[in-house]
Amino acid sequence: MAIAVAVLACNRRALNVFLDVPEPESGPEATLDPALADASLPQAVADTLRPDIESVADPDSVIAILPKDNAGNIDWVTALRAGVIRPRAAPPGQEPKPSTEGFGFDFVYQAETATFDTYFPHSTHVEWLGCESCHPAIFPYRNAAITMQAINGGEACGECHGPVAFSAATCERCHRNMELPAGRMSPALIGDIVFERSANMGFDLPPARFSHWSHRIRYQCKACHPSSFEMESGANVVTMAMISEGESCGACHNGTDAFSSGFGECNRCHAPEPTASPGE
Repeated sequence: MAIAVAVLACNRRALNVFLDVPEPESGPEATLDPALADASLPQAVADTLRPDIESVADPDSVIAILPKDNAGNIDWVTALRAGVIRPRAAPPGQEPKPSTEGFGFDFVYQAETATFDTYFPHSTHVEWLGCESCHPAIFPYRNAAITMQAINGGEACGECHGPVAFSAATCERCHRNMELPAGRMSPALIGDIVFERSANMGFDLPPARFSHWSHRIRYQCKACHPSSFEMESGANVVTMAMISEGESCGACHNGTDAFSSGFGECNRCHAPEPTASPGE
């Protein structure tokens, strides 16, 4: 069955993803090990030191653990640097690409009014992404023309900021001279995906749901993008035959590195559409 990807907006309770780990016995509080925040650790050592958040299956508890920015959004960068998460640079059994961590080249787009000066941190983005994730498909290496209209339309920075990262409405994250009210937004685990099913499946199952957040706390974006999955809605065709042969999702979901995609596990991905809680 051919499946095309479509982004699904979700709320805090939208996806109750079943993971391979139990929920914590003592609530959502995470104890941070200073060693987990030590970026100088060799990758092999770092992969054996897993943060507490990886044992949390409930989305609301994950939201409670993750730090928030001034606006109230989840601050994934702070989570990474504080050791709340320690995402791996490559899928199981694969060698990570050469690290770009420490690549400085942060710069400021100067505006006519200093309030609108825009800060762009390469150093932050390379902690998650490889150069090929953005260049040259989204941005040429030089003289990229970027406008708020394009971003709000899902182009340029808007390719990620909105669908999977904080939205452009979080003005102060980039326009650092702006002073805006704190806590005006509700934190959410954005970026989850529903797969469109082929009409000729032959049996009735809910469409597959993919939780970005449960993967994001375990893997950097470049572990899967763009080598395994193009970073564009609808660009990836996934079939159960491919997964069963160890391709696509099946590269990890093989019963060893992650739960198997075979019979008996169907409801792990083919889950009914969740119902929002009252007031959400």
